[in-house]
Amino acid sequence: MGISVKGRSRSENTENTSLNINNSDFDKVDSACGAFGCIPYFALVFDLKNTMYLFIISKEKLLKIHPPNKAACSWKMTDKKIEEYLKDEEIKTIKFNYENLSWWDESKN
Repeated sequence: MGISVKGRSRSENTENTSLNINNSDFDKVDSACGAFGCIPYFALVFDLKNTMYLFIISKEKLLKIHPPNKAACSWKMTDKKIEEYLKDEEIKTIKFNYENLSWWDESKN
């Protein structure tokens, strides 16, 4: 497996917005995987308020469920879509629930 990692941190109330994967990223993962004889995959990481999701999906499956437009492929993060991803055996998922015990005060930045 050759894995290209894409990630997003979501501010509160923006958790359901999509992650766009530029079409040029597909060429890059193909080139790297071709050089090493790997199958191209994507690891999509989302940091939502107190939950993190990690989805691992083959490039082939990603393009099948979210065909790209002229510029990018859009991975949807609505509640309905997350439920669909969790039911799909071809999409590997890890979900972390966490609590910040010590963090920077954003009001001071």
